[in-house]
Amino acid sequence: MDPNLSSDDDYKMLKEGHKRWPETHSVLLANAKRDGDQDSHQGAAQTVLSPAPVCESVVELPVSETKQMVSCSRRNGDWKCPRMFEQEYRDVKGKMVPFKLCPHHRLKGRDDAKTKAGVANRKRNRLTEKGKETAIAYNSSDKRKAVLKKFNATDKRKLSGVNYRNTPKGKSNAKRAFSNWYEKLKQDGPRLVQHNIRKKMSEVIRYDRPSTTLEAATGLNHVELKQHFESLWPPLSGMCWQNYGDDNGCWHVGHRIALSKFDCSDEDDTKRCWNPRNLFPQWRTDNHKQHTSLPPLHELVSMQDFYPRSWGGRVPM
Repeated sequence: MDPNLSSDDDYKMLKEGHKRWPETHSVLLANAKRDGDQDSHQGAAQTVLSPAPVCESVVELPVSETKQMVSCSRRNGDWKCPRMFEQEYRDVKGKMVPFKLCPHHRLKGRDDAKTKAGVANRKRNRLTEKGKETAIAYNSSDKRKAVLKKFNATDKRKLSGVNYRNTPKGKSNAKRAFSNWYEKLKQDGPRLVQHNIRKKMSEVIRYDRPSTTLEAATGLNHVELKQHFESLWPPLSGMCWQNYGDDNGCWHVGHRIALSKFDCSDEDDTKRCWNPRNLFPQWRTDNHKQHTSLPPLHELVSMQDFYPRSWGGRVPM
């Protein structure tokens, strides 16, 4: 093969099959044919026509379009990437968008993004106005919600949450969050009263601890209150004092008329809410499903003496 077909450096690149050979198919094949060297002809064709590694999923297009050769758009000052690659397309929000970078720089971009500099660059971009707008739009999208829902259901996510809560940082964050929540609760008197009653109820059931606060709200002492719940356990249901709590398979103290229907700032309404006839043992899952829904009408009729005062003695329609 005649080394005069190009510069010495280009001839060396062609001879070694270098990836940065900048010429197109037609120039290489024409020069190789002119030299008459059949082996060089095949070598040149193999060097340039060998398919480049594909680093991303692409959409198949007609042969006439996939054969189009384009140059890589990667630049750095006066330097420009000399690679030529077959035009490829990707689907972006329903539109076919051509790749501007060659496969080499696509892979290199992914590798660079995992480095410390790449992570720092992404953090810096997220702090810009455009980055914030993009993040808000993505986080509120259905795609993001579906990804989070799928990830939160995995064992990896549950285990990572448990491990994080047991770390010093996780314990510190939980303590700070509880402190902030309780400070807001203390500023809301009615909610604080309800919180204290529920707390005392838990102490009575768990530790058999007497409470004047709970006795004033329910009219029963701690022994009578436990007897009330025990008498309402469904036969062969598995309810016992040991499986009371907030975990799966545990039971709660349910309200036949939901707590949210009562005015917590009114003392009389608070007593109506915590009337023993309004309290019953209920499985955790059933309690969450009931939420604020009312019992059937034929059951409500028998509860008229502890209706919320806002109802005026009648069930709201």
